[in-house]
Amino acid sequence: LGPALELLDLAGIAVFAASGALLAAERRQTLVTFLFFAIVTAVGGGTARDLLIGAPVFWMAQNRVLLICIAVALLVWVAPRRWWRGRALLWFDAAGLAAYATYGAAKGL
Repeated sequence: LGPALELLDLAGIAVFAASGALLAAERRQTLVTFLFFAIVTAVGGGTARDLLIGAPVFWMAQNRVLLICIAVALLVWVAPRRWWRGRALLWFDAAGLAAYATYGAAKGL
């Protein structure tokens, strides 16, 4: 895969990690829950995709994926609540789906 798709992959991971962390923020959870939701949301779909197409699971070989998830969860944790009000969760989900519709199709080919 080319460098543009790699950047799209990392951006999608960050967006889905933010989505998971925002859900934890809406539910007023602890930092551990922020981290857990961010990681599970960011790698869950890609893990299922890789298992279905028989590819190596992407995040097991790349530490940067987990580091991105942790950084984004911490950013959501420390950022003022007013930054994330309203429809931020829906926008992050939509951006992540758009990124991975493209990336998943390219990886499947």
